[in-house]
Amino acid sequence: MEVQIQFYEDWMKDQVVSLFVAQYGVTAGEFAVFFERFYEHDFQREKTIRIAAVDGEKVVGFQSFFYWPYKRSGKVYNTFQSGNSLVHPDYRGQGMFQRMLNFVYENEQQLGLDFFVGFPVEASIRSFRKNGWNNLLNLRWYIRPVNVFAPLFLLFSNPAKRLSRVFSSERIVLADEMGGHGFRRAQDAAFSQWRDGYSADEHYYFRYESGEKHVVFEGKFSRRKKVLGELVIGDIATNVDDAAFLTSGMQALLRKARSARIIAFVSCAINDTYEGASSAAIRQMFKPMDREIYFITRNFCGDAAIDDPGQWQLYRSDIDTW
Repeated sequence: MEVQIQFYEDWMKDQVVSLFVAQYGVTAGEFAVFFERFYEHDFQREKTIRIAAVDGEKVVGFQSFFYWPYKRSGKVYNTFQSGNSLVHPDYRGQGMFQRMLNFVYENEQQLGLDFFVGFPVEASIRSFRKNGWNNLLNLRWYIRPVNVFAPLFLLFSNPAKRLSRVFSSERIVLADEMGGHGFRRAQDAAFSQWRDGYSADEHYYFRYESGEKHVVFEGKFSRRKKVLGELVIGDIATNVDDAAFLTSGMQALLRKARSARIIAFVSCAINDTYEGASSAAIRQMFKPMDREIYFITRNFCGDAAIDDPGQWQLYRSDIDTW
């Protein structure tokens, strides 16, 4: 019997969970909880696109595209990010991944697609390129050392306590955020609630203001080699495109990071071709690294701006794993 490609149905859930458990070594309970919080949440359930490869009654492949809206010049696009993807080991090398992608394209009009985005790893980008996706740009990592003595403090500190004294752990929403001149993630309250529900990581926020000018930085703390504390800037939201103001805001953030004592360096991934002041401030104050994140697109609606690298305001938080 030929393997059929079709839309996901609820009866497939246990088999899809089993596929990922076998591949990645997570427990069935862990992945089932993630699957429910990620795909079954009210924000996603009726929007997310899930595709399955089925051999009789056996699920042998799964590909998802979850709703991930972007806006430009006041317009919110019907956009999706490429998500979980896996083919059963016995069925690899038979074009299942390509077939699942092509199935979505065949149903493009029914789904009302504007465009897809993705941030693939090295192992999968060739398959996307082969399927006609555009590797439009790569986000480049930048780094700024802030405290050479941070490893000593980190050894004898509780990171959560130190960071909570310096930064806010409550989400700070900038109500009058400027749209910028290009594509920016459209993150409303419903989006944030869904995202907070599936992410277990602690996020930290810092707001800098001068008169009516505001900027909010969102970050996460991580350890490298156990003793190097890193603050990763995942998002920069502002209501002005003012290079001098944003540079001042960045300087204030770096002072805050230094005052925590456990942060050795601050890092941020940006689109080098984006001309906004936030990216300019990073390039001015941080050192570029030889590390990049692939960014790919698939344009369905024909909007030429989608294919312009300079139109994209992207950060690490544009990836669902943030």
